[in-house]
Amino acid sequence: MSTVNATWGRTNQIADQASDIRTSISPVVAAALLFLLVNFTTLDLAPEVKSSNFSANVQAILRLALCAACGVYGLLFLPCTLQKLCGFPGLWTVLFGLWALVTVPLSVSPMVSLTAVFALWCILLFAPAVVVHLGEARTLNVLLNSLLFFVALNWVLYFFVPTLGRSLFEMPDGEIIYRFGNDSQQLGLQTTWAIGFQLALTFSGMRRWSSTLIILVPLVITMPLTQSRTGMLTAIAVVSYVCWFYASVRTRLAAISCGGAQALILAVLLHLGGGLDLDAIASKLSRSGDADEIQNLTGRTAVWEHASQEIMASPALGCGYGCSRFVMDVERKFGTFMPNHAHNLYLNAALCMGLPGALLLAAMFLHQAVRVIVRPSVIPGIAVVLVLVAGLTEYLLFGPMPRSHTVIWLITLYWQMGASHAHDGSEGDV
Repeated sequence: MSTVNATWGRTNQIADQASDIRTSISPVVAAALLFLLVNFTTLDLAPEVKSSNFSANVQAILRLALCAACGVYGLLFLPCTLQKLCGFPGLWTVLFGLWALVTVPLSVSPMVSLTAVFALWCILLFAPAVVVHLGEARTLNVLLNSLLFFVALNWVLYFFVPTLGRSLFEMPDGEIIYRFGNDSQQLGLQTTWAIGFQLALTFSGMRRWSSTLIILVPLVITMPLTQSRTGMLTAIAVVSYVCWFYASVRTRLAAISCGGAQALILAVLLHLGGGLDLDAIASKLSRSGDADEIQNLTGRTAVWEHASQEIMASPALGCGYGCSRFVMDVERKFGTFMPNHAHNLYLNAALCMGLPGALLLAAMFLHQAVRVIVRPSVIPGIAVVLVLVAGLTEYLLFGPMPRSHTVIWLITLYWQMGASHAHDGSEGDV
């Protein structure tokens, strides 16, 4: 009997030790996977091949392997996250993922769509597990450090590996220019996330302004170099939101008063001066000097029209999750501009998943937006503002390969809402 008890005791001790090891290792693994997701899924090391047949290069295989590792991590800790996935807003992601799976059989490329759905589900399972095991503060620090690494890596590539650090861009007049960054649009958005998170940590008292300025200066320099108007406008919106979030009531009232006064003065000046020459302003804002570039949003209005036609051709299921590139510009309708997606978050969702998919995405966004309004929380608020503004001209979320924006968005859905925040200018949590 004593031998049995001793054996049972040793078994329990081994099980406890294994549990302790898993508990200590899991946050490290989660942080490493999150770091790789933010960087590797957004950094393009190989050109995308536009074909209706399934094909994979080394980069795609490695990205899928990374997603698979995240999926395994999510499955291992599913008992800890199941309750989050079964309650709103997490349940919206489950319903979205299920509908994405429904679109696979009738998609224009079932193999591509199935692969994209596989990657999506891996991230859907991984996101709540990250928040559970890292906690919000550590998750935010990992995200910020990953984003800063991404920006720094683009600077290194720009000077030492120009083929990867500069993105080719064809102007409307046919001129070829090279913009700063591996993918200038993605770099602009990554920089926006970093600026928002850094400011949130600083305003909450978790970072010193002296160290923050050292970080913000290169980020602010990076933004105009990307020439990403979407990134710059989104950054302005995010910075405005963070400043508003932490401003006192008196400061908010003063800002509203100043804004109203400036609008009134501008209206009077316009009335006295006979109005604005909108074409001249648009010409100055455009890259090519042509006002049409601004008025048609660099050709996006034509893309939206074509995407809308494709949506009406299959309003129930779309062309299949992750398959937008197969139905966009198939007849070279846009000249030298070859869009791989609808250049709008909800149009792209409807294009790939039909109107039900777009409605599920809208429900997910509206649920999160209402939560941010009812129970203010700065990090989910940053995500709502960024997705709202950037989603007007970019698909941003839920592409064939889940980029960092998708990962961050899903993580913020599980953020603790209603924590004590510094609306009066004092220190607070994020």
